[in-house]
Amino acid sequence: EDAEFFGNSTLKRVHKYLIIKPEIQTVRKFLPTQNPSLLDIGCGTGWTSWIWQNNGFKVTGMEPSLNRSKIARDTYGISVTNEHLENFNCTEKFDLIIMRHLLEHIENPQAMLTKAREFLKPDGVILIVIPNINCIGRYIFKENWEWVLPWHLHFYTPKTLSRLLIKCGYTKLQIYQTPSPLWYPHTLNKALFGENSKLKFPNWLAFGLSLPIVLLGAILNLNDNMTLIFRNHENNN
Repeated sequence: EDAEFFGNSTLKRVHKYLIIKPEIQTVRKFLPTQNPSLLDIGCGTGWTSWIWQNNGFKVTGMEPSLNRSKIARDTYGISVTNEHLENFNCTEKFDLIIMRHLLEHIENPQAMLTKAREFLKPDGVILIVIPNINCIGRYIFKENWEWVLPWHLHFYTPKTLSRLLIKCGYTKLQIYQTPSPLWYPHTLNKALFGENSKLKFPNWLAFGLSLPIVLLGAILNLNDNMTLIFRNHENNN
């Protein structure tokens, strides 16, 4: 609903220049090659993969959904394999692996992170974008916080996910947080009026009322998304 109200193309431009482009610039600091290879696990319809591809990355997508992978191929020209990681058969080693809003949905995240190292170069980098349970929205809205069940099996803080990554053989490079304000309008309406109430603020008003919460999260470093960049060192193998 939020995407439809604000305009899908507008949201994409905002996300591209405020989130994805800085993400690419940050990752490039840790990669030695100019045209790095990238495995995007759970690439979906391929829009963010396409941005990376347009910035000099040789992208391979992995997406179990046939419909989503078809969009990635036909619309964005992404090379996609229809497979789950545990069944992925590939001899190539990649400079970068991305898991964007994926790990929280996986039954056994430790097994997935361990498996991913098989496809990383010895000094390759993994980038994970995932909800942050230690965020202002969760503290304010509690059970009404929208970034939760039934879709997510696991919840992390920067500290707990860092521990898991280190346990799986990775070394920390950088961690930072970003807001995801489009989740707040529904959260605010649910908290004030209830899940099934017909009475609610229109999206634009609920979004405006939510912006101080987003700003407070940024000031306190309690944003509801976190990005973790870790390295697979050869001496960890």
